[in-house]
Amino acid sequence: MTRSFVFCLVSVFLAASGSIAQEELQEAQSAHQLQENDTVVFLGDSITKGGVRPGGYIELASEAVEAAYSDMNIRLIGAGVGGHKVSNC
Repeated sequence: MTRSFVFCLVSVFLAASGSIAQEELQEAQSAHQLQENDTVVFLGDSITKGGVRPGGYIELASEAVEAAYSDMNIRLIGAGVGGHKVSNC
């Protein structure tokens, strides 16, 4: 389940960069919806690490997901490590 959500996030970034057609993005989004008990992991560097702080973007996203999907038990986890690069993920 987590893999499908990661795929959805990747497809959003590709669409934003113009690497994927809008129709393909819509297909990917409809095929990969959040499901009950899913876990979303934010991988990254020090910016991601800071996102778990009070008022950080991961905390804000977690609050928004909780408000929108309160009955689904969706977890958001920030797994940022200062100094990490893409090759470290």
